[in-house]
Amino acid sequence: MSRQLEEYLAAKGAAVLAALDLLAAERRLAEPGSNVTTVLAAEVVLDVAAAGLAAAVDDLPDGSSHLPVGWGEPPAVSGVALVARHRVVKAALRCLTAEYADESADADAEAAYAEEQLALACRNLAADIDARQARHTNESGRLL
Repeated sequence: MSRQLEEYLAAKGAAVLAALDLLAAERRLAEPGSNVTTVLAAEVVLDVAAAGLAAAVDDLPDGSSHLPVGWGEPPAVSGVALVARHRVVKAALRCLTAEYADESADADAEAAYAEEQLALACRNLAADIDARQARHTNESGRLL
């Protein structure tokens, strides 16, 4: 297995775990004594994991079976990081559902599609975060 593929698989796993951690943190908000900072921390971890997966996909060699269809197109920036994060969480859940589905040709195709959607959702989240940071940076290069 190539180094790029190993890094991609590790980044994909990190993105799925970060999405699950965010989902769990949001669910714990209903519990007494919960704290919103747990959700904020989970969002930051997901943002970093999404950027990591996007970078790992960029490093894959041309023609790799893990390179999503449409990867060469510009990212779809929603302008709302919350929306982009929810898309990543949904894509991660689809990946897990496909991974644990009964084996069949349809399940294999669904798993490949779910993997592509996770990579694209992560790239879009990373682009959203970059765009947001750019909006909050003044001309001197400092964050406002």
